[in-house]
Amino acid sequence: MVCAPSEGILRVETAEEMTDFAGFEVFFVRPGPWVCGMDLPFGQPRSLVSALGRPEAREGYVGEVVGLLK
Repeated sequence: MVCAPSEGILRVETAEEMTDFAGFEVFFVRPGPWVCGMDLPFGQPRSLVSALGRPEAREGYVGEVVGLLK
């Protein structure tokens, strides 16, 4: 989302949808200043975690997902 302060209120001006990692990477190289807040889906169904070949323990799964962002 792109937001701007107006009369003491932070107003949403636009919103974007990122459907793949490439779009996410493009987002991060935009000139600033900017702030990014994320609510990443770390609570995935066990069947998905297993199908992806990720560790089943939450710590292992989250560690691998965080590693993808580096």
